[in-house]
Amino acid sequence: MFQCQICGIHVPPNPPAQTVVVKREKSYPERRGANPGFTIHNGKLKKSNKWKDRKTDLGGNGWEISKEIKVCPECKEKDSQN
Repeated sequence: MFQCQICGIHVPPNPPAQTVVVKREKSYPERRGANPGFTIHNGKLKKSNKWKDRKTDLGGNGWEISKEIKVCPECKEKDSQN
């Protein structure tokens, strides 16, 4: 038995709780020199600690999980149709 976090009704004991992921759009800035570079030493690829070999993380746009909520089966069905 639980309360749906979308519609607020109290669900009887038999139906299982469904989980819905709430996402939000996120913009990540560019980070210069964030990732280590690689060099070839004695025929093997090794990480380089030299600053000049560091690579830039380009950043970009993406999604991140804001929270997960428990919902009733009816609300889950409505959410999956959207």
